[in-house]
Amino acid sequence: MRSTNAEAHRRRLGLLLAIGVVAALALPAVAQAAGSYTVWTCRGPEGQPLSATAWQSAGSPIATMTDTCASGGELSVVVPAGRSGTYLDDAGARFQAMGGSAIIGYRLWRSTTTAGSGGGQAGFYTDVLEDDFGFFSTSVDPCRNTSGCFALGDPSDPLGAGSNLVERSGVSLRSVSVAAGCSAPISGGFTCADTGGLNAAFHLYRAAVEIADASPPALVGSPSGPLLGGAAVGGLQTVTIDAADAGGGVAVAQARVDGALVAEREAGGDCRAPYTRPAPCSASATLALAIDTTALSDGEHQLELTVLDAAGNAVTTPSTTVRVDNTPEPPPPPPPPVTVTTPAPPPQTVTTPAPPPVVVVRDPPPPAGRGDYRITLDRRRVAAGAATALRGRVTERDGGAVAGASLVVERRLYGPFGGDWEELRTLTADATGRFRLPVPEQAQQLRVRLEPARAASTAFVSPAVDVVSRLGLRAAARPGTLRNGGTVQVTGQLRNAGPSARGKEVLVQAIVGGHWDTIDRVIADRRGAFSWRYQFQRTRTEALYSFRVVVAADQARWPWPTLTSSRLRVRVKP
Repeated sequence: MRSTNAEAHRRRLGLLLAIGVVAALALPAVAQAAGSYTVWTCRGPEGQPLSATAWQSAGSPIATMTDTCASGGELSVVVPAGRSGTYLDDAGARFQAMGGSAIIGYRLWRSTTTAGSGGGQAGFYTDVLEDDFGFFSTSVDPCRNTSGCFALGDPSDPLGAGSNLVERSGVSLRSVSVAAGCSAPISGGFTCADTGGLNAAFHLYRAAVEIADASPPALVGSPSGPLLGGAAVGGLQTVTIDAADAGGGVAVAQARVDGALVAEREAGGDCRAPYTRPAPCSASATLALAIDTTALSDGEHQLELTVLDAAGNAVTTPSTTVRVDNTPEPPPPPPPPVTVTTPAPPPQTVTTPAPPPVVVVRDPPPPAGRGDYRITLDRRRVAAGAATALRGRVTERDGGAVAGASLVVERRLYGPFGGDWEELRTLTADATGRFRLPVPEQAQQLRVRLEPARAASTAFVSPAVDVVSRLGLRAAARPGTLRNGGTVQVTGQLRNAGPSARGKEVLVQAIVGGHWDTIDRVIADRRGAFSWRYQFQRTRTEALYSFRVVVAADQARWPWPTLTSSRLRVRVKP
């Protein structure tokens, strides 16, 4: 059963389906937006323990972050004994919305303490800070010992709705932070003196952050499967959809036949309620829908495919005519009866010679049992386009050569849409079982399997070889100088990844509070190209902003290390 949030999104989707079907006549796919979803921390809506992975350390030099939420504890930001400090422009822990989304409200269950004598210009504090999309911070829950505040909330009633609850709505924020640190004038050399005990502490017992996602998912390429091929088909049919989403991520795919829901596939993993991450679902996904055509009548039907993101935003394909035929072929008619009347033969003596010997011609024996063959290659990683070919050998279990073995070379691309293994070419081993395989110019994985097809099990497939190019990253920000209200565009390209770049996530980062922070993410296309736009709206004095883009390493089908562009500077005038 899907979550309450998902059911609400489905109902909303149902109300909009009629609009989507009409628009599909003119557009490749119909997008429907916008929705929202809630991300929970420490405790879920039913009080169950949850992780605090949505909150990241903000890098404070005097505060430490401790997370025991998953075991029923809390998220704590504390300034322990032995720490003193000056003015800080950083929080202890930060919750940041991902690109294409914004925080529109939140509830925090917390208690705080500060130590010190009070008074003066420098003292320890706790606070909740809001960051809007102009990179400005606003204090909403301050407790400063210099102002006579030494505690907020009641730690004996962690989930109480009284003094422990901080609640905000009707906002549009990039991030929310909880802080424990030193409050002092920026200049003058003021210092918060260590009290010898716990100087400041912010205890977060539960958080519910509401995120608005205005961007619907997008289909990548066209759905595929025999059902969409035009011919009449029957039985269980699989339709595959590739999709990407820049907000909460791709959550679920659905198939409707003649308006009725017949199949649904969820993305799985962390993409399930209650959500615990700002982007709970994957930015790209390949989802396979299993449609049982035996539940449909023979003939033509109308098929619609829908992809929803975590917020319930949807994109729907145009209605497509499919043909179903599950009627079995009738058996051939029986032959007519034959009556033969034969007169009785006269008595005679018959001498029958001995029959000739019977010679039975048998097929050659099948290959030896599973595990009797081994395919080895001389390298597991090679540069794309290398002049030296890969060398391999096919042997039996005892080491004997398999002379003249028929081999199939298979490949698959890297990246989110790399797909499954596909046949590239065939090879024939020599009399010693050896073979050569030229290295392709394009980044991909290769493997070799033994023919015939019945031998194509794991035991008869070589280890995969990574063919890796030298990955490049280019980025630029234009214009370099503009006025408040203007829009900057960051464009770039992943070079030498080939089609493997399709669907790869690119992080857009900016310097916020003295540190690089991810403020958005975009998806590269098949050429590796990407683009991001931002409008400056809150710059009141001339400022120099710094951006960069990052392509992160990923052990799942991405063999390259993390790449970071050079700093992109943008000057904004009022």
